[in-house]
Amino acid sequence: MTAHASPSHLIGKALPDSSLCLTESGLPQVLLLGTNSPGLDFCADICAALEMQITIAHTHHELPFRLHHARPIAALIDLPTDSRAISSALRCIAAYDQDLPIRLITDETATALGTTDAARELWGLTELDVIAPDNTARMLMPFLFHSARMRGVGHFMPVG
Repeated sequence: MTAHASPSHLIGKALPDSSLCLTESGLPQVLLLGTNSPGLDFCADICAALEMQITIAHTHHELPFRLHHARPIAALIDLPTDSRAISSALRCIAAYDQDLPIRLITDETATALGTTDAARELWGLTELDVIAPDNTARMLMPFLFHSARMRGVGHFMPVG
């Protein structure tokens, strides 16, 4: 019974939709979850070029605080595939905002695909995708553009 219940339906979002992308600096935030990850190293430069700030959560334990404090427009997760932290992080994000764009950076193994399928079905994460570590750089720009457009922030237009 509780597996199908969503915490956001019970308690609601922390803030109204109109303020979800606003922070003290006024710049859109991108949440990075992972530590010493080669998949996330280049993200800071790209976000700086796009006038976005990054918020880093080193573990899934600090994720609720980071989500409510930064109010990100997107999340990039790079954790070990065999870790239960991925499920915990996805559940936490679902409780915060089920429509938050999320990219799970991992090899497309059966474990990773099963985790994402379960997260979509059980917690209603509509914008969850898996990308391979070697495609992260190529996929980051369209992902950030799409995330900014969904939240109504940013001033970029797609090319091609």
